[in-house]
Amino acid sequence: MTNPKIKKIVATFAALLIFTFLGYQIYRVNFAKQVTEEALYKTVSEKIQATGYAIRSENVITNPYGGVLQYAVSDGGRVSSNGTVATAYSSVATAGTKDQLDSLKNEKQLLTDLQNPGNSYADSLETVGQQISKQMISLLNNSESGTSITADKQQLQYLLNKRQIIAGKSPDFSSRLSEIETKITQLSGTSNGQALGTVTTDKAGFFSSHVDGYENLFPINSVTTLTADDLEKEYPKGTVQDHTVGKVVNDFFWYFACTVPAKDANRFKLENTVTLSFPFASADEIPATIVAINQQDENSDAAIILKCDRMNANLVNLRKETAEVTVNQYSGIQVSQKAIHFETLTKDVKQADGTVTKQTQKVPGVYVMYGTEMRFCQIVQLYGDGTYVYCDPSPSADALMTDDTVKQYDQVIIEGTDLYDGKVID
Repeated sequence: MTNPKIKKIVATFAALLIFTFLGYQIYRVNFAKQVTEEALYKTVSEKIQATGYAIRSENVITNPYGGVLQYAVSDGGRVSSNGTVATAYSSVATAGTKDQLDSLKNEKQLLTDLQNPGNSYADSLETVGQQISKQMISLLNNSESGTSITADKQQLQYLLNKRQIIAGKSPDFSSRLSEIETKITQLSGTSNGQALGTVTTDKAGFFSSHVDGYENLFPINSVTTLTADDLEKEYPKGTVQDHTVGKVVNDFFWYFACTVPAKDANRFKLENTVTLSFPFASADEIPATIVAINQQDENSDAAIILKCDRMNANLVNLRKETAEVTVNQYSGIQVSQKAIHFETLTKDVKQADGTVTKQTQKVPGVYVMYGTEMRFCQIVQLYGDGTYVYCDPSPSADALMTDDTVKQYDQVIIEGTDLYDGKVID
């Protein structure tokens, strides 16, 4: 590269690059537009996913009669001591006959009640209208859940007839009652609808028709001693006996025992209340109390034992599930993580003896646009999720090195260059 012309071309090109770069930097500093985002007051939940076991005091019930079962209580329903949980029939047809008889007898009772004027005139049209609305909601809910809606339909028809009577109309039920009597007589033969026997429970509690073989996996009286190793093992399924009817959860309280990584263990505190949800099994959110945190050392997984006191059809059948645990909720001013800068500030501090000293501290904050002026506002972070931070909306003056903190609806700068307090943007 000894040719003078080539040297001149290279030098000119290099100079052009330098001037272009310098020009771009001058433009960025003086003319690049500041991008802002409005700060809003929001509430955010700190959630952790954890896999574990639902542990309950469970009593398995078997059917000594064989045949076909007709359950007397649905999953999650309460059953009393020595109460009937199911009735055994010799065949599906026989069980179906019993269903028909029960339905006909219920309808007969409802129609008979309507024939008694005192059972209708005591209510107003408004009251019955409200009852009809509630009954329709119940019918829809049971229909969606797969529960039998025969009784719901009969009750709805009863209320519609009752509204007609209150409005001054007099429906004639004699023909329908006569038809019902005939059918009841036909179905009430010596064998139709007769049961082989009733299956009862000697303990009261919540009923479940589902037995999974893990009912005795973890003894309820030692649940608070479970470790992460205990919960992370693979356990073979226990034997489910023949003619199993279901089980009764004997105690009002039950436990969810789960493991969390070491980095999340310090988010749990004994006796604190958290919220549990099981996204793959139930839409319910239930409160739970932390009764044990078992961790070998600060670098190992922790077993978290949570005590719950809610029960329904979805929860009674939980076993090994992934839960979403809400350990905290924070309310504060939401600002983008991109907006945060650290500045070293100095302020005068008045001491107890009246003297004034200088305090210097490096603090986090954001740049906020006030009209055409840029100001630096210190923030006091409550929680951060990596994308946003949530700031204390009213920290104490002693905690601040600036005159104020970020407020709702402030225009916070999330992109820009050459940011400094007091800068004026034309």
